[in-house]
Amino acid sequence: MSDEPMTEGPGRIVRFPDGAADVGFALFGVQTHDDTTTDSFVTELRGLFAGPAGPGKVERCHRYDPRVGHETILLAYWTSAAGAAEFLASEPVSSWWNALPTDAGSTGYWREAMSPRAGRFHYFGVGPHQVGITTILPSQPTDKFGYWGGYRDRMEDSPKDDFASPLDELPAAREYSTRGRRIVVTAPDNLCFVREGADTSHVEDPTEQKLWDELLRPASQKWISYLATSPRTSGCASIIDTTEQDLESGTDLRKASQFAYFLTLGHLEHAARTQPSHLALYNAFMGAATELAEAGVAMGLFIWAEAHILGARELSAEYVNCHPTTGLLPFFAQVDAAAVA
Repeated sequence: MSDEPMTEGPGRIVRFPDGAADVGFALFGVQTHDDTTTDSFVTELRGLFAGPAGPGKVERCHRYDPRVGHETILLAYWTSAAGAAEFLASEPVSSWWNALPTDAGSTGYWREAMSPRAGRFHYFGVGPHQVGITTILPSQPTDKFGYWGGYRDRMEDSPKDDFASPLDELPAAREYSTRGRRIVVTAPDNLCFVREGADTSHVEDPTEQKLWDELLRPASQKWISYLATSPRTSGCASIIDTTEQDLESGTDLRKASQFAYFLTLGHLEHAARTQPSHLALYNAFMGAATELAEAGVAMGLFIWAEAHILGARELSAEYVNCHPTTGLLPFFAQVDAAAVA
């Protein structure tokens, strides 16, 4: 996570068509220690995606955490919030979701659905690669990159909105009883969600691959570890580091995605500019870029990011029989789903 992807070259941002007011994005996760329910979850959900109001783009990723086990996540993109809402409210989808068991041992299910307004969302990447939202919406060049504060400046609403939170600081984490429950979490206004990707599939030079393996990825892991273990000082309520997978086979790809929630964009900006692990990552990247340039090697590493500033009603987070550390569960108000149905 950074408040500016550490890249050089012509930056690109998403271009919203005339009249576009928002986008839809959702993560659907299954967590299980024995990994026996993953295939059925993925197959059933992909079948629903193929039906009416399904997303324009679906992706898959995976991580392993000793606490929660294997966690497979399907990511879905819509070109409008209305499209995502129509899908989630449809009878087949709601029936399937509501039938997921709360008594499945250590197997849990979760979904986090977002509908950020166009002026409070941004995509940024370098190069011609189409990823995330740019697989279903066009992109265009931008000169707002390569400096601290680029995240904020690329959001159209930033001149008139400071994206502040009603909370002064992230609440202290608590471990609630979540097994056997279907829980809805209510988050405060202006939570900042970030997806940041690192794609090494275009790296061909062995020198660059070595720099990634021995320098850049270890530095990135230290920054991610800081965010995961220091929520109160960083403002990061949740971060998961995943390997992207082939949608059909589940085979690991040479791509990584991190998903994080910060109390505000300002918390992300402050941590990125002041935390030694992030400054070390920045310096490592710049050193690698210089070394490759001097060797005449065109950098193949593709780093990109999406950021959402979410009003309280623009995030729907629900957890079914999940481990208590999942997502936003440790930090914000919980209500049993039956009470808000």
